[in-house]
Amino acid sequence: MSVEKSVVRVFENGGVREAVGKLREDVVAFATAHPAVAADEVAADCVAELHEAIQALTAVQLRLVRQLDRNGFAKATSSRGTAAWLRDRLRVDWHVARTMVEQATLLDQRPALDDALSAGEVSGAQVRVIGEALRFLPEEVGPETVSAAELALIEHAGRFEPARLRKLGDRILEHVAPGEATRLEGESLRRAEQRAWWRRGLTLCAPVSGSVRITGCLTVEDAAIVQAALEPLCAPASQRDRAGDSEDDSSSPRRRRADALVEVCRLALRSGTLPDHGGLPPQLSVTIDYEALLSGVGAASVDSGARLNAETARRMACDARILPVVLGGAGEPLDLGRARRLFTPAQRQALNVRDGGCAFPDCDRPPRWCESHHMLPWDQGGPTDVSQGVLLCRPHHRLVHGGGWAARKGPDGLPEFVPPPFVDPLRQPQRNVLRRPEVRLRT
Repeated sequence: MSVEKSVVRVFENGGVREAVGKLREDVVAFATAHPAVAADEVAADCVAELHEAIQALTAVQLRLVRQLDRNGFAKATSSRGTAAWLRDRLRVDWHVARTMVEQATLLDQRPALDDALSAGEVSGAQVRVIGEALRFLPEEVGPETVSAAELALIEHAGRFEPARLRKLGDRILEHVAPGEATRLEGESLRRAEQRAWWRRGLTLCAPVSGSVRITGCLTVEDAAIVQAALEPLCAPASQRDRAGDSEDDSSSPRRRRADALVEVCRLALRSGTLPDHGGLPPQLSVTIDYEALLSGVGAASVDSGARLNAETARRMACDARILPVVLGGAGEPLDLGRARRLFTPAQRQALNVRDGGCAFPDCDRPPRWCESHHMLPWDQGGPTDVSQGVLLCRPHHRLVHGGGWAARKGPDGLPEFVPPPFVDPLRQPQRNVLRRPEVRLRT
């Protein structure tokens, strides 16, 4: 008896659970045995064959997901839906669970695509791409043309990865029905825009090792607006930052774009035009232990629960709409912030005129790229007035808060900066000579 007939008989006899359990045991035993291969060529073949096997198993899994979804199994177990049940049972991210349900529904509607996945001819990612391409074909296209487009995309999946397959899917009518493609070109463009609108989204992942990954998809129109806002802030600095600050690599376009995105949001917060959130102006709550606030050693947390070091929290508090919540030893709130932490618009304008931009030595960044910094820290009793304020761009603000540099008011009332010993062993004060004369040495 062939293996295929044997499997069919097992399924017909209701032995699916036993067959899947045996399959899992065999796969786990194979994986834990750490099988070795003699040559790279053999390893390459094994990688490809395992990939096909994984796609075939994915097809089986999605058929079962479709059954559960169709029968309302999740709600019967008090889950909100099939995606929520999958997230909790499989311990996968929400978007992964939702994608599984969407793919299961698609494969149930497109048998040819289901067969291709079962045979390992397409991957799960390619299934998503093909499904999107078919979903957004013009409504006037008949079912025969849709089926032809499906088969053509399945065939091309053996040659192209999802990214290039998606580009082909956008123009699949030109391949399977060129006459209709010419006639429906306008409608195709409208459907493409509709598809882009449907796919748009933005995700901020959970913090990992101090970094938050941002992923998203925008329409062409939306991307043009975002790019127009970012480009003025992405211009490379004419000079490198002082003290070899490798964290602010001005030669890296991707880092400049990241800085520009944050700066656009900062400008929006400063504008005062954002809508209220929960009855309050947009603000960030930073919770910090009282001892950590005094010593600058320890951790703080923000609204999302993400953790920051105490020095970073101090720097953030200089020029943002932040409500500091100071906790005592027993965790009780001791202080919800003084009334005047932020510089007023008039004070900020005065700083713009006086400093002309970032006041850090040799920096040429303009005022709109800068934050207002308290030279005498606000949490140590420093007043919020122009004489104790100074403009700093974000990278140099970081240096002043955690890089060993100190900002202070000079003898003439203007800001000056004292470098750390590894920059200048004598620690002689410096100024931005692009805008002001160097500080005269005092005898």
